[in-house]
Amino acid sequence: MVALPQHPGSDTKQTEDFLEGFSRQIFIQNEFIDRPLDISYTIDELERRNDSLFSGKLDLKNVGIAGHSFGGYTMLAIAGATPDFEALEQNCNLDIGDLNTALLLQCRALKLEQKEYDFKDDRVKAMFVVNPVNSGIFSTKSLAKIDIPVFIGAGSYDPATPFIFEQVTSYPRLKVPRKYLQLQEGQAHVDFSQLDAGITDMLETTIDLTLPSPQLLDGYTHSMMLSFFEVYIRNNGQYKSFLTSSYAQYLSQGQNFKTHLITEDSSDELNQSIDDFIRDNNIVVPTKK
Repeated sequence: MVALPQHPGSDTKQTEDFLEGFSRQIFIQNEFIDRPLDISYTIDELERRNDSLFSGKLDLKNVGIAGHSFGGYTMLAIAGATPDFEALEQNCNLDIGDLNTALLLQCRALKLEQKEYDFKDDRVKAMFVVNPVNSGIFSTKSLAKIDIPVFIGAGSYDPATPFIFEQVTSYPRLKVPRKYLQLQEGQAHVDFSQLDAGITDMLETTIDLTLPSPQLLDGYTHSMMLSFFEVYIRNNGQYKSFLTSSYAQYLSQGQNFKTHLITEDSSDELNQSIDDFIRDNNIVVPTKK
């Protein structure tokens, strides 16, 4: 079973209200708090209704969660990462805002009451996030608190949560041994074709940019998500062979836009490559702390 909670204050309705002038905020800043609480409340409600609606068949002590973008922040918080306001303030004062647009969202959390927030829900046993907003608000100390398997997806064309500043920065901070980082070539945070029927053609025409088909990217994501939850929620070890870089290479055969998978086995090499890239390009990255 899949449950899809709605987050009033940062959902489509809130965005529409902002664009139409009915709200001054594209999202309500308290959503940094309310979103994780929404997830725990949803699990609470499913537990309450499990016997009456589902004949007690739901295993709500063994929950897998998935989220995209701001939903990625939400899932990391539910998994145990705690906002680090001191690190966030340092990151918001760095001159990288023009490059890392994700900080525009994260820095708004500085207006919250700056106290210790703990949203961890022990019923959650595995987490799959794509393009998560996180590197400014979650420091090394924050992400080290996560102790469940984590899968992070990222896109090479993502302007909203840039790969080098967000996912690549955060992945090495995770201390849990069962962690994965998937990069999809050409993935741009959202499916532009769903926003407007002609926007893909416009982008390709005006800036000489070719985008992969949404079906290809969905296939990359869905195959990894299915395998991840089969292994870490259903305890089905037969799917472990699909959570490998070799399987990502297999999926990419014959494709112009490929997918790549990094696991804990190659994390040390990734860390060195990241450090080299940052040094060679004089890039300022969010504070680790």
